[in-house]
Amino acid sequence: MNRPVNIVPGGSTKHYDRREQRHEHGFTLIELLVVIAIIALLVGLILPSLGSAREQAYFVTCAANMQQIGLGVHMFAGDYDDELVHGPNISHGFFGAFGFGLTYKHIADSQIWIGQHRLKNGYGILLNQYLDSSQAMYCPDDNTIDPVEELRKIQTSQDAYGSYIYRNLDAFEEGKHKISDLRNTSGQPAHALAFDRQTIIPNNPFLTNAYRTNHGNKQSNILFVDGHVRGFSNQGKNLFVIRAQDMQNMPGRLDQIMFNGDHAGSGGGNPYPHP
Repeated sequence: MNRPVNIVPGGSTKHYDRREQRHEHGFTLIELLVVIAIIALLVGLILPSLGSAREQAYFVTCAANMQQIGLGVHMFAGDYDDELVHGPNISHGFFGAFGFGLTYKHIADSQIWIGQHRLKNGYGILLNQYLDSSQAMYCPDDNTIDPVEELRKIQTSQDAYGSYIYRNLDAFEEGKHKISDLRNTSGQPAHALAFDRQTIIPNNPFLTNAYRTNHGNKQSNILFVDGHVRGFSNQGKNLFVIRAQDMQNMPGRLDQIMFNGDHAGSGGGNPYPHP
């Protein structure tokens, strides 16, 4: 069978077969589909790894922020006779009512500015003087808070919140809230100072702050009294999570979360029984 002949300048000839002609015109449809399938497979393999790496980077940055807060807590204690930084002794905007009768210094909180009274609350006192950066108040994997917008509320009539629930004086034995001798209301050593905020409750337009959650509830960083930060899994445990059923007794649940952190800090695997 004769092969096609092409005459080129100089009189020489070049023979082509059908396979050579086909490749000069590009890929076939089947070849393109194979390439697309390979690319899709690679993307499917890589994207989850990238997402996991990003989450881990956020978790590490969050821990570094909490370590900075821990340093600020100890600097404050050094200036104020070993006292743990806490909120003011005025009626809480939410828990002061509804039968709880609590003040800002008597409930664990993530609020850092009390707009009604134009006062810094709890760890908000650390801002500007005891923290290198106000951004330390915010977890990079917080799903609701915009740090810039939130910090703008300070010095205004609006309340401002951070990403972390910090311990106030409610969860301590009476008179035992010196940073060097902290004991919870069960008389056990109080190890935990602050937690990633984690919530799993239905939407409610009147409780917008209640939905703030870090790391998708998958894991929690805890700041301990000695300044170190340790991560714990939330999967299937919810030891450090605010749940829908907790809305009826939020102060009690916050105390339980603190006790769970104390027990974790002591090396225990199970939470303390709630007093």
